Amino acid sequence: METVLKRWRRWSACRAETTYAGLPDEVRAQARRIDGYLYSVRGWWIWAALLLGVAANAFGLSLLGFPVGWAVGLSGLFFVCMAQALLSAWVRPERFSARRLWRIAALMVVASYAGAFGSLFGVHRSRPLPLQHERDAAARQASEARLRLLQAQIQPHFLFNTLAALQHWVDSGDARAGGLLRAMTAFLRGSTELLDRSEVALAEEAEMARHYLEVMHARLGERLRYAIEIADDAAAQRLPSGLLITLVENAVEHGIEPSLRGGGVQLRAWRETGAFVLSVSDDGGGLALGWREGVGLANSRERLAHAYGERATLTLNARTPASGVCALLRIADAAADNAA
Repeated sequence: METVLKRWRRWSACRAETTYAGLPDEVRAQARRIDGYLYSVRGWWIWAALLLGVAANAFGLSLLGFPVGWAVGLSGLFFVCMAQALLSAWVRPERFSARRLWRIAALMVVASYAGAFGSLFGVHRSRPLPLQHERDAAARQASEARLRLLQAQIQPHFLFNTLAALQHWVDSGDARAGGLLRAMTAFLRGSTELLDRSEVALAEEAEMARHYLEVMHARLGERLRYAIEIADDAAAQRLPSGLLITLVENAVEHGIEPSLRGGGVQLRAWRETGAFVLSVSDDGGGLALGWREGVGLANSRERLAHAYGERATLTLNARTPASGVCALLRIADAAADNAA
């Protein structure tokens, strides 16, 4: 290694002497002193520092996302520019003193290391971004899992009560068992597919609501009457799956079943200026004294907030002081909400 360095020194010295031949004696002497300085141990430390700075700069650029080839190429270009500046000082010593050369070299080293540390600082600052993305993804997954759980809680009492009634009628030979079984089969066939989706068109779930009401009519007989009116321009409205069934089930369970005289359930949907409106009303016994909102309505509001934010409102009001309840859902159009 030492022999190679000596050969390189002799070769570069010969080339330099050719340039120095036309210089004044004083300038030529100064140039040789600069050569001696660059060839000395202290001079080699300058080159080593420059190379380490370039390597650190390339490493920092690669951490910032630059391809390795680009990082090495840009850092190498910087090194070539520095080398060219030093070579100019070498072959034109009348323009550079030893002190000036030292200052330029020191400035280049500082600039190189500053770039490297700046890159590392940028990497350090950017690290929280992937972590934030991971936290956001985890939050979305948790929210979706929670919504799936809410969907699973929509109507367990209806299923259990209907199956219990069906078993009793079959065991007792009641003729109503056949009609209830057919209505229940149609309902389950439709609901199994719909409830696996996060949202459905109103027309699709209205058909499932019709099957549900047929099941309940088979169980309650003439105590339950129902009507479904959906305007054509409202049929395509997207809703969280199971939402309509929850509202209809509440009307039947809390309004019709407790009443000895029974009553009717009316499902209506239409569009008004800038909004979709859905109402599910009954003329049953009304809200009991001390009534509290159940899990079904709370889940429905949470799912609406997840899907539509503040554009959706769901209210529950007594139709008259003595009887009946109306659940009213209003979803403002996105364009109308933005204009407001």
